Amino acid sequence: MSTSNVPDLGSHTVAWFESSAQLRAAETALERHGIDSRYIEVARPSVPKNRRAIDRRTWASLGKRGVVGVVVGIIVGALVGLLIGLALGNGGTDLFAFAFALAIAGAPLGGIYVVATKLPTQEQSFDTYGGTERSIVEDDEWIAVGGPDDLQSEAAQILQQQHPVRIDGLAA
Repeated sequence: MSTSNVPDLGSHTVAWFESSAQLRAAETALERHGIDSRYIEVARPSVPKNRRAIDRRTWASLGKRGVVGVVVGIIVGALVGLLIGLALGNGGTDLFAFAFALAIAGAPLGGIYVVATKLPTQEQSFDTYGGTERSIVEDDEWIAVGGPDDLQSEAAQILQQQHPVRIDGLAA
């Protein structure tokens, strides 16, 4: 655990965590217990160097799924258009017009539907969308609480309940 970027341990209570989810939970717990956010400082590890490659793979995957969805939407739309045209007793050019119109309408609907089913629904999901591997960097995830000693004592108790890897500082 690197302490190079950590605030002065003599005037802060600092807790280190293994993951961003644990860090978010600790920050939320502090704020729920009335610790003002102006006393809280948070540091997360830098973005992994391979994040750009992960993003490219993610967008390529979504693009391929989108193309498949567009093709399926065209086919389904055309079939529905043919069925509607036949049910209305149309033939020839009118039947083709129904099929063509619904094929055009089905293309974006199919593409959007297939891509949307792949996207995560929670904002936090984008933290690990491209993979769950942890970057190997010097920076650790920590949360520091400054302010008066009684505030830091309360923060230390709250942070201890969040099971940090390590907790140091004035009131720890």
